[in-house]
Amino acid sequence: MIRRRDENRTCEAAIDTDPADREKLTLLARRPKTAQRVAIRTKIVLHAAEGLSNQQIAEKAEKVGLSQTAMVHIWH
Repeated sequence: MIRRRDENRTCEAAIDTDPADREKLTLLARRPKTAQRVAIRTKIVLHAAEGLSNQQIAEKAEKVGLSQTAMVHIWH
């Protein structure tokens, strides 16, 4: 479930997840047979659930060699 958090937070649209959902997402992101596109999306959702801003998420993606342009293509 996606809920807007307090406007003072650093995340534009933080995602509240319960521990069971977070565990399922983590397993999906780490599973070797998960499609790369799905794994990346899952990691983005997990980072948003941690309260990271879009900029922070993009910086993490760039550290593993994923450009912001590539991130845009993943969502389309």
